Amino acid sequence: MLAVAGFKWAFIDTEHGNFDFETVQDICKTAVGSGLCPVVRVADLQYSLIARSLDCGAQGIVFRGWRASSCSRKR
Repeated sequence: MLAVAGFKWAFIDTEHGNFDFETVQDICKTAVGSGLCPVVRVADLQYSLIARSLDCGAQGIVFRGWRASSCSRKR
């Protein structure tokens, strides 16, 4: 549906969505098969979550609510 509508990527939210890695892999395979780039938002900045998402077929990773240290310093 997204590809037909002209989108180039599919966003898979594992931070707020209740997806296990098997579901993420199924969505990634379907997205790639439809000509979309699957992008996964991981729940936390942990190597294991990032690596598993990439292993499932994610072609991009979005990190949750991080800020550059210069932006987060108290003034």
